[in-house]
Amino acid sequence: MPAESTTIRPKSVDEIQEAFTDWWDRYRHSRRLASDIRFSRPSRSANRLLMRSRLTNDVRLQLNKNELSCRLAGRKFYLVLDDFDVKAEVVGRMLCFEFKLSKVPARPLKEKLAIVEKTRHPIFFSRVLNALTRLENELPKEQIHAASAAPTDYMVLLEALTAPSVATQLTAEDPLAAARLRGVERQQALLKKSGGVLRGQQAAELLGISRQALDKRRRQGRLIALTQGRRGYAYPVWQFEGGKTLANLEKVLGRLRDHDPWMQLTFFLNANDRLDGNRPLDLLRSGKLEPILEAAACCLTDFPGEHPEPPRDLADRSPLLSELTPGTAFSRIHCRNEAPVFFGKTGRNRFDSPNAKFGVLYVGLDVHCALIETFGQSTAIRTVTRRALDQRHLSYLKIAAPLTLIDLAGRVVSRASVQTPACSVALTR
Repeated sequence: MPAESTTIRPKSVDEIQEAFTDWWDRYRHSRRLASDIRFSRPSRSANRLLMRSRLTNDVRLQLNKNELSCRLAGRKFYLVLDDFDVKAEVVGRMLCFEFKLSKVPARPLKEKLAIVEKTRHPIFFSRVLNALTRLENELPKEQIHAASAAPTDYMVLLEALTAPSVATQLTAEDPLAAARLRGVERQQALLKKSGGVLRGQQAAELLGISRQALDKRRRQGRLIALTQGRRGYAYPVWQFEGGKTLANLEKVLGRLRDHDPWMQLTFFLNANDRLDGNRPLDLLRSGKLEPILEAAACCLTDFPGEHPEPPRDLADRSPLLSELTPGTAFSRIHCRNEAPVFFGKTGRNRFDSPNAKFGVLYVGLDVHCALIETFGQSTAIRTVTRRALDQRHLSYLKIAAPLTLIDLAGRVVSRASVQTPACSVALTR
């Protein structure tokens, strides 16, 4: 006949003593517990408990890792002690135990590690755990506590990774790491501005349509849908009003169709210089459609807009010249379908030839300048999406011969209202 067993997970040293006492009284009415097992408490300690048991064949105690078993008259009693530090030793004819409550309960961590052991992606988890170990060693205690209080598990990581000491280290290992983290932070800020999101089924029910019909609207670009990986899509809640989509939303999204959902969300929720500092969303709610359509057409294109005419005496002014020596390096961010050295003749950029008589190569003296040259045309939008970055290459160019340039950032030309970053270079051919 199999032995009867009882398993208990105590949370305090008091519960350990109570568990032994209750179990003993249940099955051993004729014999007092104190005759076989005795408990004592060290002075001024609420989290320590001492237990002594005589070595007899009648009562058998055995400690195996984090589990203490007691066998008595064909019955077994188990204490799972994940949250305790346990010491055991034999003193004469007595078996002695010391139970001490751990400062940090270990059971939740052990349960998570048990799940990790069963993973189908051991390399992924191994590298993640290595990173977490480094974070724990590098972060001050205060920042660890602050990160642990974040509302979600993802935000715990984000809070830890954006701590100044860690961000500096990440940037040293990967120059783009800090930019990626800032991008995630800004996405979180956008979601907060959105007032929440709806899952696909919730959005479909709100609109009174099927999931298939909702997916069709998403594919047609008639709704903003943020991808959530395997969890599908999230729909910013402000798009919906009175069981319908916000009036004229689809018309504005039509103007923004070449941009990904995050860029579209950025457009609606941020103040726009072309709308006198108003948010497009606020104007859309008030029914002012035309200004929003114009802003969408202007602010999210690569066209910088019209520049003022130069002064009449520009031809009489002496240009400022700069000499570059062989080996001077340039940075250039360009489309994947273009060569690193590409003299464009589109006529769209500020130094292009209006009649395509010559081509212009735009470069920067460092990566930061190349980035602003490529993505800084749309001043109303201060976010660069990952998709936009993936569509481009970063190349480094070196000049092989001395090069003379006209300084368009100098005081002479700046008075002519021709504005350009001081680190930008436009070469013609």
